[in-house]
Amino acid sequence: EVAAEGLDASRACTAQGSEVHAVVPAPAGTGACSAWYGPGQEANGESCCLDKHAHLLDANLRLAKAVLKSHECYHELAKLACTTLCSPAQSRFADTANALPGATAPAPRNADGSINATVHVSEEWCADIVGACADEEDPRNHKTFRDNFGMDPKAMCGLLGPYFNALLTPGEDTPTYTFVAHAKSERPDSGALMLADRRCYEARTCDARDDVCPLAADGRVPVPWDAAARLLPATSGTAAAAAFGVPAGGAACSEHSASACCSPREAEAIALWPASSAVGGLGPLVSGLGGACKANVTQLFCGLGCSADQADFASPDGSAYVLEKLCAAILSACAAADVAGALAARGITSAADMCQGLGQVYASVAPAREGPAVRIVAQSGRGRRAQYGWRVVPRNVAVLGKTCPLNDDEEFAPAPLALCRQHADAACCSSDAELAGRFAQLKAHFGGGDEDSACLRGVLSLTCATSCSARQSYFVHLERDEATGEPRLFPEGDQEATSYVALGVCEDLFAQCKDVTSHIFGETFGSMYPTPSELCQSFSVTSDPTYEAKPGNTRLVTRVGVHPDTGYALGSADMPGVPSPLPMPAEYGAAASTKACLDPTVEAKARNLGFCGRYRDLSCCEEEDEAGIGGNLTAVAARVFGHGCCFERLSELVCGLACSPDQMKFIMTGFVEADRATQARNVSLFVSRELADALWHDCAKHKMLATTTVETYFEGPAALLAKIAENVKNDRVAGVTITIGEHPFEGGAVGAGTTGACTDPPPLSELSMGWDQLPTIPHREPGMVAMYLLLFAAGLALAFLAVLALCGRVAVTAPSATLPKSMQRRISQDVGGESIGASNDPGPRGPRASAPSVPSTPTAAAGANGAGANGAADKGAHRPEPQGASGDDLGTAAFVYERVEDGYYALAHFCASRPSLCVAGLLALVAGASALLPFLELKTQPTELWVAQGQPSVWQRAYTEGNFGAQRHEVMIITTKEPGGDVLRPEVLSEAADLEHLLRTTTFEGHGGRAALEDVCAKVRCRAGGPEHPQECIFQSPLKYWHASDFREDPDLYATVSNLAAKDECGIPILRKTVLGGLETGALGRVVGAKSLMMAVVLEPQPLDMARAWEYGFLAAAEETNARSKFIQVSYLAQISQDEEVARLAAADVPLLVASYVMMIGYVVYAMLGSDRTSSHVLLGLQGVALVICSIVIMLGLTVVFGVPFTPVSTQVLPFLLLGIGVDNIFILVSTYATRLREERSKRYTEAELVGSILAQVGPTITLTSTSTTLAFLVGSLSVMPAVKYFCQQCVIGFAVNLLLQLTVFQAAIAADCRRVRRRRVDFIPCLTTAYDKAEAKASAQVGAFLRSPTFALLGGAASEEQPPMHHQPEPEKEDALSRWMRGSYVSWLSRRSVQAGVLLLFAALTAGGVSAALRVGQGLEIGEVLPRGSYMSTFFERFEFFSDIGPPVYIVQSRVGVDPDDDRSPTRRVDFTDYEVQDALGELVEALELSPWIKPPALDWLGDFQKWALIVSNHTQEVIDNGGRVPQHLFYTWLGEFLEPGTDFAFYSNYLSFDEEGMLDSAKVMGFHVPLQSTTMFVQAMLDMRALCAPFAAKAGMTVFPYSEYHVFYEQYAILVPQATKLLFSAITVILLVMTFLLGNVLLSLPVLLLLTLNQIDLIGVMYLARVHMNGISIINLVMAIGLSVEYLAHIASTYNMSEGDHVRKMRHAMASVGSSVVSGAFTTLLGVVVLAFAKYPVFQVYYFRMYLATVLCGSIHGLVLLPVVLGLIAPSRASRDKRRGRVLHFTPVKKNGSAAGSDGGQPRTPSAQRERDQTYGQLL
Repeated sequence: EVAAEGLDASRACTAQGSEVHAVVPAPAGTGACSAWYGPGQEANGESCCLDKHAHLLDANLRLAKAVLKSHECYHELAKLACTTLCSPAQSRFADTANALPGATAPAPRNADGSINATVHVSEEWCADIVGACADEEDPRNHKTFRDNFGMDPKAMCGLLGPYFNALLTPGEDTPTYTFVAHAKSERPDSGALMLADRRCYEARTCDARDDVCPLAADGRVPVPWDAAARLLPATSGTAAAAAFGVPAGGAACSEHSASACCSPREAEAIALWPASSAVGGLGPLVSGLGGACKANVTQLFCGLGCSADQADFASPDGSAYVLEKLCAAILSACAAADVAGALAARGITSAADMCQGLGQVYASVAPAREGPAVRIVAQSGRGRRAQYGWRVVPRNVAVLGKTCPLNDDEEFAPAPLALCRQHADAACCSSDAELAGRFAQLKAHFGGGDEDSACLRGVLSLTCATSCSARQSYFVHLERDEATGEPRLFPEGDQEATSYVALGVCEDLFAQCKDVTSHIFGETFGSMYPTPSELCQSFSVTSDPTYEAKPGNTRLVTRVGVHPDTGYALGSADMPGVPSPLPMPAEYGAAASTKACLDPTVEAKARNLGFCGRYRDLSCCEEEDEAGIGGNLTAVAARVFGHGCCFERLSELVCGLACSPDQMKFIMTGFVEADRATQARNVSLFVSRELADALWHDCAKHKMLATTTVETYFEGPAALLAKIAENVKNDRVAGVTITIGEHPFEGGAVGAGTTGACTDPPPLSELSMGWDQLPTIPHREPGMVAMYLLLFAAGLALAFLAVLALCGRVAVTAPSATLPKSMQRRISQDVGGESIGASNDPGPRGPRASAPSVPSTPTAAAGANGAGANGAADKGAHRPEPQGASGDDLGTAAFVYERVEDGYYALAHFCASRPSLCVAGLLALVAGASALLPFLELKTQPTELWVAQGQPSVWQRAYTEGNFGAQRHEVMIITTKEPGGDVLRPEVLSEAADLEHLLRTTTFEGHGGRAALEDVCAKVRCRAGGPEHPQECIFQSPLKYWHASDFREDPDLYATVSNLAAKDECGIPILRKTVLGGLETGALGRVVGAKSLMMAVVLEPQPLDMARAWEYGFLAAAEETNARSKFIQVSYLAQISQDEEVARLAAADVPLLVASYVMMIGYVVYAMLGSDRTSSHVLLGLQGVALVICSIVIMLGLTVVFGVPFTPVSTQVLPFLLLGIGVDNIFILVSTYATRLREERSKRYTEAELVGSILAQVGPTITLTSTSTTLAFLVGSLSVMPAVKYFCQQCVIGFAVNLLLQLTVFQAAIAADCRRVRRRRVDFIPCLTTAYDKAEAKASAQVGAFLRSPTFALLGGAASEEQPPMHHQPEPEKEDALSRWMRGSYVSWLSRRSVQAGVLLLFAALTAGGVSAALRVGQGLEIGEVLPRGSYMSTFFERFEFFSDIGPPVYIVQSRVGVDPDDDRSPTRRVDFTDYEVQDALGELVEALELSPWIKPPALDWLGDFQKWALIVSNHTQEVIDNGGRVPQHLFYTWLGEFLEPGTDFAFYSNYLSFDEEGMLDSAKVMGFHVPLQSTTMFVQAMLDMRALCAPFAAKAGMTVFPYSEYHVFYEQYAILVPQATKLLFSAITVILLVMTFLLGNVLLSLPVLLLLTLNQIDLIGVMYLARVHMNGISIINLVMAIGLSVEYLAHIASTYNMSEGDHVRKMRHAMASVGSSVVSGAFTTLLGVVVLAFAKYPVFQVYYFRMYLATVLCGSIHGLVLLPVVLGLIAPSRASRDKRRGRVLHFTPVKKNGSAAGSDGGQPRTPSAQRERDQTYGQLL
């Protein structure tokens, strides 16, 4: 093929492109390949690279670099690819014939249009690749190369073809490569082998390098001591392990510990040199001299034995080459201290003697090795090898930067120069006289008649620099003898040397000289030397006709490229040292050049510039050009680098290039031969080191693609500038090369003098929103509920004062004057009662029957009514109005109150008379409700309980899951079993890998399903899966750092996880903080330790049975791992865990409920015990409790009927609440009933009448409290929080049913108990009676008949219906001690003014403290509170909070208008993501997102990465720039397909996008991570601020933008917590106020009661803070419940007080005696039920039920029993004398039915003493 093309076989390209072609000059911008075949490198600047392949290869190599974990492997593969593609010697090692030699037919093509290229590689080099890449992943099967091939070099090289083909994609212009390795130095067909000699990857050359330590015993390579100490314990007990154990006190030679050729033990042996007896005890002698002498020797010996550069200055034969000057310095230091001349006595008088002696001393302590002993060889610096000196000198040179190769390696020094005076201060030539002839020839040749021309000045400057520059050793290579290191001589005696010149120097010189005509040849230099390289090569002395080959002369050859050893060239900007190698010659130095533009047609002048305003006074760019530059740079830089200092540096660079008036000082141009017709130029731009460093400093941390940054994408400022240069092209610029350094001739550079003084502007200034700060939605703290309640209490107080001022105090201070006439009638009907005015206690009221059941007189008994007792009972329900009273005489409130009493009397009378009907009805209701219980709906999902329907998080979750799919998450946190251990250890990672393997490969079965991970996992598009497996399971694991390779063979695990650009097998960036917790980092962000590994698996939600089966297997696998593992401890959480804990929580309720009920019932039994078996009412109390239980059953049945679901909160709260309030009412009814039984007159009433009178008395009070509570909960049912609404609805039903049963069925039970008492039956066993026989009963009846007989009347006695007292008849039951104490001493104590003042002060302090504490109450429901102690979930959340360095993920969802139900904009079909305004708005949204204090950047931004991909990675760069950095609209979806194509790094973004049925983008999302959120307040505020951030961008882009995170639905309740709680509490209190005012008929009493109820709620919230109870949905339920309980404590006392007569003390005594003890008993009963909760296993019971119930009972009872009496006493003074003076106390005399006064004679009724006297008389008569 080569012959057919007519090409030189040694200069043909056979494996590049589709056809054979000639070598070309190395193109600019070859990127990664420039290290070997770039401009100015080897091969005379020639290359086989073509631009179309070089750029593609460069981009793919950079991506490969991000994937490969080994730096060495990347360089070996890059060297292979670049040599294959670019080497001008391709024809020697590659062919494309695929046929016998000599074939003339064209190469056959494959199906893809490519030809086959075979590359022959040295097996030795393949072995190097194996060593570097053995642990990398084979892309074909995701195993390591070591696993696939062992260490076989041939097999490894066989894989390189497919790997290389994957980088370049074969086609018509790209071959299909095959690599063949050969063991011999020549391949079978006598062709050469590529890379036959091994090459180093550190330098830019390919010379031999061996890192093995030549002086070490085992051929080891340099190794860090700490790494060896970590790795070798696995083989503890070996010699190596012992050698690398660092002594406790530290090792000698520790300055080499970072990378040493010796072990710590060997260093210790070296440090014993002072004890060596060699050379007559030279060691002790030198050591004794001390000071610099001893220190220098120690440093020398440590360097020889331990330096990592040992391979440079030592050889395997034991020779250690030392710079002779070092030995001289040591001798000088030692001789100064050797005053006795001991050294001279041992024959050490010269540097060579010193080196020889020290060599023998070192050999005696050096580490043992095979072969000759170590010896020190002193050299002058000219040897082939480098020498150990003050620093290690690179090989192949003399003393770098010190000596002059062309001047016999002498050091440079000042010289009297005439022609090259610019080098006189430091010159490598002692005289420039020999240059005179050369100068004359150059003037004639290049002067062109003008000795001041730029061309001539450049030529002379180059000549002077080559001969005299002090930097000569950097760019001149002197050929030396391999053995001696002396210069190699030609037969004529002259020596050979090569001077390397930078290509940029040649290009500048070519631009200045190409149009100059040579006076010697008469042609232009452009025609004589068509390329810059050929022009520079013409300066070789071989082309000088005056050169004479003789000893002392140098045959100097000029080449374009870099020195093979130093890497520098004449003109290199970064060459160390001073002075500059290319100063202008003194005699030709012209004045400073004037301002000159690159384009000669443009004049440097003042222009009105904006973006590049720094050049406004004098610029070389027109306004329109500058505007285009600024627009493009602003748009592009904003997407790639942001603004701020980075943007400023870029603008400085670009504006300097385009507009600076000094362009000619830092720009060199040259025509491209192929583009001469278009006048397009190649441009070389020189950038100052200061600007390059500042650019890198300010831009390195900016995000590039996905989560990579500039510093992970580019290797340094040079690579960054090269990428910028690639994108600067137009019709006048063919290509740009940016070099860091000064212009070789003009000495200028862009950005010269740049300083690091740059301050980034405020980040928000980058956004077009004009924000001073990010928007936020303030979140009201829960303590504001207490503040609102305090304001409400103040309003109630003001209302009370207003009503009091308006109406006066009459209604309160003189209640007797305004008593309803029904009360007056009842007082008048109490036959046998005492006058109110004659007693301090009005006593209990009697029944409101029209007549007593026992006639007052015998005549009446046999009178018109004639029915006797039975007849009266039958008429007991009919009660005509008393004489003189009518409804017209009553006030409205009194009239209503009387009608209520009448109704209760009739209801109780009816139920007591017909108990069978009541019981039958109860049984029917219970049976019907029980039948409905199986249909009861139970809701347990938190999202169904605590998230208000219609709240943003509800529809946001539904939309996100509907478009992007719902997911189930399973998470593990792996720590070491020893607390705080490092998890980045092989043994820990090994057990973690076993666990991951178990999860990936096991099929779990059980719980109704069977599934493997592949069956249920959510999948992502993956580049590694190939066409057959385009998707992989989402399995987040730290082991993905190693892909399929074995982490056990990773020499530095910490370096691997420190790679910020690491990606998993699917190309998804590994976010380090999502897989590693408790990170510890050192310098430069290197990871030095981690405390936890985190794994996460994402499952699809359907099919549910399979997902649940796998989750149960996941939990079992974690438990099993904890049981069997030696090193790791696993904390785990599955989606199913929540359901498990809810079930456990519900099960935990049962024993608590049972225990609580048992204790409450036990107290009921105790409280109902009487003084004897007859007077006890235990059975009645148990019947009341049974009715409460029946009401719960009926309530459950009614919830089914009304469709109210049941919740776990209901099961935990409702039973206590119903029983607590129900027992309170039972105590009041039974207490009133027991009091009536103690009254003598109760014997005259039938059971039905007695029960009717009891309910008529306490029924209004019970109704008041129950109605208030029911209506309060009815208002609560309007809550938008489902759990609160359901609970309140159930309470309404339960209270209504409970009240109904107490007003009906329980009245029948009281009547039955009354019959039992009257018949003297035993309480517990009603079928038994006490010892009261029939004979005694008969005698008693006879006595009664006698007392009623006329005979007894004739004897002077008054006929009576009363039974005579019998000796066996028990005394009436006494009042209980608590009632007596509360009615007596307690009321008297509270009536004292001093006590009242003290109580008010105490409660004022309590309220103030309550407000203060309430303002600090927290919010939230901590996960640990709802989990039992020791739960695996509790352990997981504790460790997650401790170890995790990031918070939960948050997604910014972008969709069409109409998704948000609250959005009033017109719905749209879809969003036009191609629109530039939309792209700009979404780009700014991500910028604002990453600025948020709630987000830990960077975010995974699909649109930003898409734009950057098009700008940086793809081949569409120029189009993107032209569109201001945006993706062009007409190409948006075409490029998006390429961007998401499987097999690319960005395929995973397909999971972030949702397309409609037409393939158009419908919605998308951006993912970020929150910072660690430690409290509910932080969660809620983060959610609100994210919404505030999205709203403006949604309006700007004309779309719906909202944040979504799984936690939002759980914390949504707290966003509305304060308004919801305030609304519910206000509404409940207001409803109770209205009900109490209506039923009490006294607003002056209801207002203070409600004021106290409000203050009670404030105090309760304050107690919540002290008890560490947070505000949440459960707390709101408890606060509403507390209103219901507290009303019981307040309203019962207030209502009884309101219905009592007399002054305040009388009324309060009556209230305390009647209901005070019952309130205490009810409170105590509730407390007993609550106490059990203190021992609950779940903290939620202890915190939210025990503590809050206890606080509710205590706060409510003290407000009702302590504060309320004092407040009533203040508004109703008890000074009776004052009331009498005002005539406001009425005295009523009970009147019999016939209108006469009570008593036998119509006078005053009998006193108790008179009655007792009559009874004694009756006994004597009997």
